[in-house]
This record gives sequence, structure tokens and C-alpha cells, in this order.
Amino acid sequence: MILTGNKNDVAKSDRRARQALAAFVLVEATALPVLVALGRSVWFTADEWDFVAHRTAWNLDDLFRPHNEHWSTLPILVYRLLWWLFGLRTHLPHLIIALVLHLTVAALLRAVMRQAAVGPWLATIAASAFVWFGAGYFNAEFAFQMAWCAALAFGLGYLLLVLHDGPFDRRDVIGLLLGLASLMCAGPGVATTIVVVLAVFLRRGYRLALLHAAPLGASFLIWWAAIGRGNYSRHASLVDAARFMGRNLWATFRSLGSVPGAGAALVILLGTGLALQWTGRRRATEAGSQSASQSRSWAGPVAMLVGAPLFLFITGIGRGAPSGPFGQASNVSRYLHVAGALVLPALALAADTVVKRWRSLAPAVAATLAIGIPGNIGAFVDGTHGLVEQTRGERSFILSAARNPVAPRLPRTMSPYFASADLTMGWLLDSVRSGRVPPTRPLTPDELATQTLSLALRPPRAPLESCRRLENRRVFALRKGQSLRVASGRVDMIYLAPGGARSLPARLPSATMTALVGPLRLQLVPRPPGAAFAFILCG
Repeated sequence: MILTGNKNDVAKSDRRARQALAAFVLVEATALPVLVALGRSVWFTADEWDFVAHRTAWNLDDLFRPHNEHWSTLPILVYRLLWWLFGLRTHLPHLIIALVLHLTVAALLRAVMRQAAVGPWLATIAASAFVWFGAGYFNAEFAFQMAWCAALAFGLGYLLLVLHDGPFDRRDVIGLLLGLASLMCAGPGVATTIVVVLAVFLRRGYRLALLHAAPLGASFLIWWAAIGRGNYSRHASLVDAARFMGRNLWATFRSLGSVPGAGAALVILLGTGLALQWTGRRRATEAGSQSASQSRSWAGPVAMLVGAPLFLFITGIGRGAPSGPFGQASNVSRYLHVAGALVLPALALAADTVVKRWRSLAPAVAATLAIGIPGNIGAFVDGTHGLVEQTRGERSFILSAARNPVAPRLPRTMSPYFASADLTMGWLLDSVRSGRVPPTRPLTPDELATQTLSLALRPPRAPLESCRRLENRRVFALRKGQSLRVASGRVDMIYLAPGGARSLPARLPSATMTALVGPLRLQLVPRPPGAAFAFILCG
């Protein structure tokens, strides 16, 4: 009877595990097409132009030179391959890779939880919360952040391979290769490497931890000393970095909970569960009722939990200044995504410990882990919609600028779009000739005039000469190389193109702007109409 009961219990346990796994596979299978549909209209923007237009796959400096402070060799290779295959004709393959990596991270998080003996359904709920962690939408829906997702995925794969007992073996070798790949993707790879070394130390001792730390640490330091250190700058004090860490760590729990009070409930659940885990395993170990591996199954989640504030503190040294161009506040989506991934396994382990201690609390604990999912789905929608709106205008402007009649007369080194300094007019014209830039709808004459005005006026690169003040001049021709700025009053300028087309009014700035082509026939319109104004004309 006892043996039969044990067999039945094992069968029920296996059935529950299979059902929970099937439910998680369904969550992932549903999420991929939904998230692809949500972000299908996002286009190239911002940092992406560095990899698309500013790097090549056959130049070692391009491959190993950091992007900002990130070692990004592997993402650069991916972007170069996608450029060769698709050009600018579609952005969808980039999005799909980023989303698949995001979902891979979620699956690996669940594997870490299961390896730590977290129950199958709690592991499924916690990992599903990451699938739909809309507060971290940026790393999933902005394709450039595939680098951060890849760093997490390689790091988690590394962690899963090395959390075993026994001597150094083939799994450790494969893990080291994954660790190197994580470092070669983005900055979070540094944090995941430290997490793995700490986990090995907790599970297998300091000697094996050193065997993992030494080759990866040496690889990163060689890259940093030879190439990367010029891009590393400390912009915040240690106090500011600590504040940055604390704000973003709290923002991570608050975002996982989504609704008021849920973030605090998650923190309480984490503290209570880990305390119970510590005391329970300590007693079991002292009583001899646990093997050494069972008593250290918490090593992975605990090391990751330590890694979350460590990642945020390292980030805060570069980004935690309270002001300035590098200062960033809390709730930055890409940081929450990484921190959320690092805290969830420990949170799931704590939840499982509480449930095993008090079975009656299982529904409340599961609800605490899942309560933030609806709000985070909304955050996914809102954040991605913002990305779509941001890049829609960029796509139209850049593709049409490539075929603007004035484009061949502009400097090849200038950027047609102010927010994308790595994109140059010379590269864009060459790419049109290669067939990798798709056509877009023809602009109307007035739209073409508006775009021409935007392209033709840029900040000066040489000292200004022969400047004079002109008052109330309404129409004049600005020659190539001449500069102007408003001296008094509020003035809009309109480009009067040949053939009668007119640009939309643009504010004449107080900063000096120089004509890159000419002549440009401009009409100046004071605001309010009829008010006196003056401007400075140089050259």
C-alpha cells in the first residue's frame, strides 16, 4: 500500500509538472505573435544606426570597438548579416530576433527556478510574469536591445550548465564559452558572469569559482585595456550610484507588482521566504536529512538576487548622475528588464518555500506573483506604441531624404536626421545605389520644400565672418555658406522653392544655422504678425 501510494504521488507530481510546462509553452507560443504584431511597425532608430551604417564585419576595430561602453561584437555581426540579407527593406527580422531572445530568457529563468526545486506551477507563473513584463518592454520591442537579451540568455545558459556537483568537466567548458559570448554582447554580461562565479562558489567552492572567474575576467580585462577603456567614464559619485541602485531596485519590484501595494507585498514575500529557506535548510543539513547538493540548490537564485543590485550599481556609476547628459532617472525600461530577470528566481524560490510551509497560502502567493501581469501587458502596449510613433516619422523622413534632389549636393559626412549621428548622407546615397534602401511614397512639392529646408540648414563648422544685423527684412536669398540667427523677436522662416512650393513654417533659432546649399529663398514671418524683428546674417 505504501509503495502504491508513493507511485501514485510520483505520477501525480509528474503529471502536474507536465501540465505546468505545457501551460508555459502556451504562454510563450501566444506571446510571440502578439508581441510581433505589436511592434511590427517599429523601424530603425537611434543606436541601431551605429551597427547598420557605421560598422563593417571585416574590420576588427569595427567589431571590437565598444558601443558606448558595451563590448558588442556578436550583435554587430548579427546586424551586419541582417543588413546583407534585408538592407533597410524590412525591420521585422531584427524585431523577431529580439523577441525570441526575450522569450528564451523567460524559458531559462523557469529552468533556473526548476533546478532550484521551485514547484512547476509557481515557476510557470513567475516566468510568465517575465514574458509579459511590460515595464521592461524596451529590451524586447526595440531590436537593438537584442544585445542585452542575448547577454542574459547566454549568462543564464552558463549558470544552468555549471550548477552541478563534481569536478570541472565538459559542461563547465561549454559554460565558459557561453560566458564569453555573454560578455561579447553587452554590459549585462559582466553582471551575469559575476553571478555565475558567485553561484559556483556557493555550490561548488572557491577553487572551481576561480577556474571560472580567471579566463573570463582575463578576456574582459584584455579587451578593456586594449580597446574598451576609452569609452568607460565615471559620471556619478558612489553615493549617486547607490541611490540609482536603490531607486531602480524598488522600481523593479513595484513594476513587477504593477498595482499599488503589490511591490511591497513582493518584497515581504521575498524576505519571508528566504528567511524560511535559510532556517529550514540549516536545520535539515544539521539533522543530516539533506544531501549537500540539495542544501545548496538555492545557489543560483540567491546569486542572481545579489546580481540585481550589483548590475544596477555598476550601471549607476556611468548613468546615475542626478543631472547632465549621462544622468538617467529610475524606471528606465532596459534596466528594469535586466533587474526583473535577476530577482524573479529568488522571488519564486521564496514563494515556493512559503507555500510548502503553509499550504493554505498557496492561492494568495500565486496571486501575488501574477497580479502584475495585466498591468504589465498594458505597459507593453503603451511602450511599444510610443516606439512606433517615434520611428514612423524617422522612416518617412530618412527614406525620402535619400532621394531628395538636394541630397547629392550635401556634405557626405552630415547626418540627415539630428537624432541619428551615425547615419550619414554619403552612406545613405551609396545604399540607395546598392538597392538596399526601399522607395517610399513621393513627397508633395510642399513636403519636399519642408524637407529641403530641414536638410539644408545646419550648425556652422567654421568661424563666422562679416556678420551684420538686418531688421524687418521679409524675403531674401540665403547663399551657400551664409549663416543666420534671430537677434530679436520671434520669427518663422518659410522656404520658397522654385516652382511655387512652400515649406511649412520653421522657427528661426537663436543658435546660428548655416546654408549647406544655396541659394535658398526664405520668407521671414514675425510672430505675432507685424511685430518688429531683427536677425544676424554672416558671410
